[in-house]
Amino acid sequence: MRKQSKQNLEFLERFEQEGDDITIERGVNHYFIVYSKSTIDKLIQELKGLDFSIENITKEEGYYSIHSKKFHNLDIEFLNPLTWELIDIADRCDGEYSGWGAPIVLNN
Repeated sequence: MRKQSKQNLEFLERFEQEGDDITIERGVNHYFIVYSKSTIDKLIQELKGLDFSIENITKEEGYYSIHSKKFHNLDIEFLNPLTWELIDIADRCDGEYSGWGAPIVLNN
C-alpha cells in the first residue's frame, strides 16, 4: 500500500502542475487484473457495492482486465483510503489492482 500511496502522490503532483483542481469530482478510471473467470463476478459485485460502474472486461492472454469507473475527487485524503480498499478487494478476488487514471479538470 505504501507503493500505491507514493504513486498517488506522484500522479497528483503532475495533475496540480497542469493546473488541475483535485477537489472537483470527475470520472476516475480504476483498473484490475484477475486470473480466472470465476473471480470476475465477485470483483464486480464488490465494486458495484462501492458505486463503481464496470466499463469494460477484456480477456487477455492468461488473465482478464477490468476497467471500472467511479465519480470522485482526487484529494489524497480520499484517494489513498480508496485505493487501499481496492487493493484489498483485488486480493480477496485473487487479482491485482492496476491503478487509476483521470482527466485533468482545470481550475477556472
